[in-house]
Amino acid sequence: MAINKDNTNYQLTSAEHPNWPELVSKTVGDVSRIVRTEIELLEVTLKHVLEAQTDKIAGVLILLVALIYGSLFLLGGVVLLLHLWLSMLITGGLIVGEGILAQMTYSAAARKKRLIPLTTSVGRLASGLEQAQVVLQKPTAWN
Repeated sequence: MAINKDNTNYQLTSAEHPNWPELVSKTVGDVSRIVRTEIELLEVTLKHVLEAQTDKIAGVLILLVALIYGSLFLLGGVVLLLHLWLSMLITGGLIVGEGILAQMTYSAAARKKRLIPLTTSVGRLASGLEQAQVVLQKPTAWN
């Protein structure tokens, strides 16, 4: 009797009288486990991609609001004469600078989140490949 890593007992049968229902059942079980693992891998990958894109979108929105708000201050400072409204120009410049800094921070966070699932995915893919090798090696034990 051969034993798999899953603690599933496989009985060896002769090649002349294979137990087809059992073979088909085991094959369907193995394929369903592989498909389930692939679906879990897809879920994890999509979750991290969506989180990274959400951070990126939030950074762009903050940048857009800061650019509009800062531009209004800059335009107001230029229109109302430079010597009277210098504080508006400084404030507008600082707001635009903060918006750019926030967008860069959110983009860096999104990039970092995109790198995390790749290492996790590679590990899960390697374990999936090991399971596939076990499945492919099983028929040789039946002969």
